[in-house]
Amino acid sequence: MVEHPLEERRVGGSSPPPDTMLQIEEPQLLQLINFLSVNDQPEKADALFLFGNYKSLIAEHAAKIFNKGYVSHVLITGFKSDLLEEKEGNEALFYKNIMLENGVSESKIIIEEHASNTLENVQMGMKKLHSKGIYPKKLLLCAHATLLRRSQATFKKHYPEIETLCIPHEVPEDFWTEHRIKDMLGEFKRLEKYSNKGDISRVSIPPEIQNILSKIDKITIIPHSNSGK
Repeated sequence: MVEHPLEERRVGGSSPPPDTMLQIEEPQLLQLINFLSVNDQPEKADALFLFGNYKSLIAEHAAKIFNKGYVSHVLITGFKSDLLEEKEGNEALFYKNIMLENGVSESKIIIEEHASNTLENVQMGMKKLHSKGIYPKKLLLCAHATLLRRSQATFKKHYPEIETLCIPHEVPEDFWTEHRIKDMLGEFKRLEKYSNKGDISRVSIPPEIQNILSKIDKITIIPHSNSGK
């Protein structure tokens, strides 16, 4: 059994303020986070598929996976982010530079710089791999931890023949602010929304997860595109 990176971690550091709109206990919160953060055992694969973001820890995590010899190439996909400084360029270039700083050879990095949502990440990223003569049967997926369930479901819908293994990064103790918790909760709505649109395969929500969600009220769902950001 692989230890989940979110297990045994205190969420949010301190108790939420009295006027919080969240009605959820920490163990239940961890259940929701851990469901979204698909945690597979890394195996030898044809490539590592890295979804762009503005958080450096995800690219640093991907570099560690690469340096352990699981894959021969890394595909990084991502367009501009308002949360990146202009000098850092787009998400793909930002992550490429972090990978280089962490010992990954430039010759092993393939970048796709135009995708602005998860569906485009997958479709354009796969097209870029194909252009380099790489037709993967198995991929390791790295993305923001709680976006891994949707990222994998996107692959299952459009490339069901490819086996995907999700390798989540560790999350710092102080990461789960109320804002981020609300955004994470909105991910469950997005799973339904993008399944209905045909962007992703339908994700079965276990009864125990549905039960927790049914008891959470007064939650403001933060709007979000199928962007993997």
